Amino acid sequence: MPRSMYNHADKQEDKEKSYIELDSTETEIIKYLNDNYKDVILLVKSSAAMELDWLKQYPNIKAVVYSQNVTNALAKVFSGEVNPSGRTVDTFAADALASPAAQNFGSYQYYDENGKATKYNYVDYAEGIYVGYKYYETRYEDKVLGQGNAGDYDYAKEVVYPFGYGLSYTDFKWSDFSVARHGNDFVATVTVTNTGDTAGRTLWNCTRSRHTPITTSGTPSRRHP
Repeated sequence: MPRSMYNHADKQEDKEKSYIELDSTETEIIKYLNDNYKDVILLVKSSAAMELDWLKQYPNIKAVVYSQNVTNALAKVFSGEVNPSGRTVDTFAADALASPAAQNFGSYQYYDENGKATKYNYVDYAEGIYVGYKYYETRYEDKVLGQGNAGDYDYAKEVVYPFGYGLSYTDFKWSDFSVARHGNDFVATVTVTNTGDTAGRTLWNCTRSRHTPITTSGTPSRRHP
């Protein structure tokens, strides 16, 4: 869960934030770049998902590159020598504190066999298997299909960048999708064609739910800014 910055920040406005939000200094830098440059590529060096809903306030930030390390390989991506093919491994929510996990978060402690509280805490994931991207994607599906108890749900406002999102310097086309059953196994095949002018690679994923047929995609069907 997003850790509070109350004990880790100097300014009061930053104390009220979590560590996945921009602090006041970072906000000043972002605003300066947006006000003084027309085409800004933002490099986020982090191993955790951040709240990126503020990007819509800065139209001159054209892209975000997410990386845990700054290496020569990253420079090749920026220069165009290497075509990126990575995808996000987490959901970048507009407000992480609005997630079900955050609503069920508390100071739950483990107790030993003597009934004494230990130093270990846990989170009550009342949403069951629908943790992280599964919650956002499943609720979106329920909303579109008019099933379950999705309620008044706006996926685009909840999710800035979905699980599996990524850009490339080229375009790809997926065709000839088929599934064959061999006993207890299923084999899925698809033809992936680079339709652009730049060499590149892409990731293909195949998912199936208990109630729906197998679907395939290279990039999420919902478009995001």
